[in-house]
Amino acid sequence: MTESYAFYCIGLNIATAAIAWYCFSGIFKDRIIGLVCSALYTLSIFRFFKLVMVGAVGEGSAYTFLPLVVYGIYLVFEKDVEDREFHKSWIILGLGYAGLIQTHVLTCEITALFTVLFCLIYIRRVFAWQRFRQLASGAFFALGLSLWYLVPFVDYYLTQDVRIRHASARTIQDRGTIFAQILQQFWFSRIPKSMEGKAGDLLNPIGVGLFLVIGMMIFWLLLFLGDLQKQKEAEKSFAIKAAGFGCLALWMSTNSFPWDNIQKISGIAATLVSSLQFPNRFLGWGTVLLVTVTGYVIRYFQNNRKIFYQMSLITAVVSLAASYLFMMDSGVQERDVTLYNQESMGFGYISGEEYLIYGTDSTKLTFARPEVNENIQIEDYEKSGLNISFSCRNDSPREEIVTLPVLMYKGYAARDDKGEVLEITDDGGHILQVCIPGGYAGTVSVRFVEPWYWRTAELVTLITVAGIVFFGIRKRRQR
Repeated sequence: MTESYAFYCIGLNIATAAIAWYCFSGIFKDRIIGLVCSALYTLSIFRFFKLVMVGAVGEGSAYTFLPLVVYGIYLVFEKDVEDREFHKSWIILGLGYAGLIQTHVLTCEITALFTVLFCLIYIRRVFAWQRFRQLASGAFFALGLSLWYLVPFVDYYLTQDVRIRHASARTIQDRGTIFAQILQQFWFSRIPKSMEGKAGDLLNPIGVGLFLVIGMMIFWLLLFLGDLQKQKEAEKSFAIKAAGFGCLALWMSTNSFPWDNIQKISGIAATLVSSLQFPNRFLGWGTVLLVTVTGYVIRYFQNNRKIFYQMSLITAVVSLAASYLFMMDSGVQERDVTLYNQESMGFGYISGEEYLIYGTDSTKLTFARPEVNENIQIEDYEKSGLNISFSCRNDSPREEIVTLPVLMYKGYAARDDKGEVLEITDDGGHILQVCIPGGYAGTVSVRFVEPWYWRTAELVTLITVAGIVFFGIRKRRQR
């Protein structure tokens, strides 16, 4: 398990670096600046905090795709409609959104908010047919790629009483960061025991780092002094919006943003705000937008002030190296947790338990064998993923129950070796039970059976992937 996660993180870091380099190089039309921005984003404080220190796999994976969304928005709204890059904007936007949808729902929710804000600020261009078509095409492309996941997700959300539907009372404002944390550039090697808990959280590197904040401040200063008047209008226009929304994202991550007041507006607002859980999630967008702004500043220095350009590159390298050394020092002092056998496995930390069925007692979710009374004899028990099989004998003339270590979501079916359907019930705590008839002897199989519309959604996604491959090959041949 540990090695699998390590290899996954390595692959994720490589993918993040490559995607960020491609996107920022496309925005600034310079591979060196693209490389610097890729380093600033891939090695950013907040991203590594989420992926390495917290182990937030979904959120850490989602940050791989944020640069694609930013690049797609830039191409849709700032590129000339005759430009070849403009015509691929829907693909980039669709890939970015599909990646977010399939990795972290809350980051996708936040991304939807910022996409709406960009559309509002570009409202006149939204209604230009060619640009609107790119936006719509990107949305349908992301939908097609994600339908295999969205259909089961929506199906369960609407038909299962999951806990997230009861989380509207949870407030989040007091979980926000303080402004000082946003500037934090270094990791602390060890948090003193006297500061564990709320005080210790203030020492965690939950911010975008001093380098990116300085980059944003220099941008506003250059803009105020009028030094950017002769710069390319498309890049400058997008950088201004990125700086503005970047400041907004930083504010929304703090405990000074009025989350509690927004939550009181309506039931829908309460559910949306409560589902965010931690305001610091907005620092993902804060990071990618500030990297964009800092890249623009470096590009300005490259064209106008060579000495500042060289100094900014050196400062970026020193900043990242110093932060990395602190992170390594922190990492080697973390305690090592190793699972040596099945008995040591449990459910771990489920955080908010948003997608457990409401009323499930998570303390009972352990790695266990079936639970039966003295009248049931079980042999050859085997569990592989969602499939379970076992041989059993019921010595009692009445029906008995076998409780299995499986959550009682809809979709499970039980059959014996003769093809007879056995009844499945809920134990009251949303754990699956199989009803064994009196005097029964045979082999029972419990399997998860996907509905036909899940399979149809998978087929649509497969067709979408095949279609985009065909589209890419055809375009390349035409060129």
